[in-house]
Amino acid sequence: MVLFDNHNHSQFSFDGKRTSVEESSRAAVAAGLGGICFSDHNDFYVPESTMDKSKLCGVLTDVPAQQQEIDRVQSLLPGLKILKGIEIGMHQKSHEVIRQSLEEHSFDQVIASVHYVDETDPFFGDYYEGKDWKEAYGHYLETIYREMTWLKDFDIMGHFDYIVRYASYEKDSILYRDFSDILDAMFKYLIQEGKALEINTKSYQDFHGRKPVLEIQGDGRRDNQFRLRFPRSIQSRTGLQEICRNDPVIWFQMDGTLRKQEADTASFIKQKESRSGFFLLF
Repeated sequence: MVLFDNHNHSQFSFDGKRTSVEESSRAAVAAGLGGICFSDHNDFYVPESTMDKSKLCGVLTDVPAQQQEIDRVQSLLPGLKILKGIEIGMHQKSHEVIRQSLEEHSFDQVIASVHYVDETDPFFGDYYEGKDWKEAYGHYLETIYREMTWLKDFDIMGHFDYIVRYASYEKDSILYRDFSDILDAMFKYLIQEGKALEINTKSYQDFHGRKPVLEIQGDGRRDNQFRLRFPRSIQSRTGLQEICRNDPVIWFQMDGTLRKQEADTASFIKQKESRSGFFLLF
């Protein structure tokens, strides 16, 4: 079984400056991984309110420079497969430029994520104003579904429960029973199109005094964030009932994505009555 970490940020992301392609790659080797993918940020649209609060003028990756650096590090570490990825920040105001970017560059993997909703940034809390938990979470899920079915050209749907991270509601998880209609639509689309669902463990860290459900490190931005003990901890910490069937290759993301390569059986998703809401069966 070959294990990959498919969601990492490096010096080419605004929030990845504490590590680098080379540092994280060497850490992956030390952790016994077979490969690593660098999926640095490309958010072509950032709301004005976010730019004012964070001083960000854009969240873009210098793709040629990133890929050149990956090639350099790959030559130093021939035993590790280093993939060229990108995390596309989907937003209805950046459709044209997203298409253009994906046509201009070649990626081994594309993560499709939503970081900004309408004209708000959940990180700063303004998104939640005037909404109860069900409206806030539901609208985010509907936004993901709309954007990913528009994009189509991606491999992994990123952090579906990103919206929970910065909320202060007592309801601190997205459960299948609360959003079954939209989650069913999302899951069916992913299954039919052969795409992967990411369980991003960063969403289960301690925010607003809440204790994390999962203790797996993920969304790496430092070279020491490879602490999983594979594969035993995958099942014990995430509740996954089965990791692989009829396939010797698993792509595992620290963020939680499990992906098969050349799978012989269809993946499906089933409700799990826990705070994480469901689990994946492959």
